[in-house]
Amino acid sequence: MRHQSSHSLTHMTHNFERIFNASFVRVSAIKAACFLFAFSLVSRTARAQFPKPVIVLQGTVTSNVAGAPLPVRVTATEQSGEAREWRTCSSNSATGKYLMVLKPNMSYSLHVESEMITPFDTVITTQGVDQTAKLFLDLKPELRDHRMASEGILRSH
Repeated sequence: MRHQSSHSLTHMTHNFERIFNASFVRVSAIKAACFLFAFSLVSRTARAQFPKPVIVLQGTVTSNVAGAPLPVRVTATEQSGEAREWRTCSSNSATGKYLMVLKPNMSYSLHVESEMITPFDTVITTQGVDQTAKLFLDLKPELRDHRMASEGILRSH
């Protein structure tokens, strides 16, 4: 009797291991398939996000007095054509960084405003490009408390 129950226990253990391993393999295969599917969606979305070349305008907004990051709203308005499109973004209050996507080969009026600064406008022209490019524009607006000249430092990569 003892021998038979030991054999049954061993047999049950082997069956359990076989079932567990099979289900583990199935779960692993399902997880891998889900990961590959999600990855393919993300990579398609990234490619589809910019089907044509664009200009990624980015920079940092800092105080012209102390150099501290400033939270502002930056609005870009197209300067050509009857249907003037515009884009708006806000700079990060902790870092002062901002980012927006613009069309190549266009002129834009940039309007920068917040409660802390004297609002100002500047005009930029994006270059024609055959692939997505970055344009850096760091802004140093005049604080409302200090009447110093606003300045923007433009650089491209």
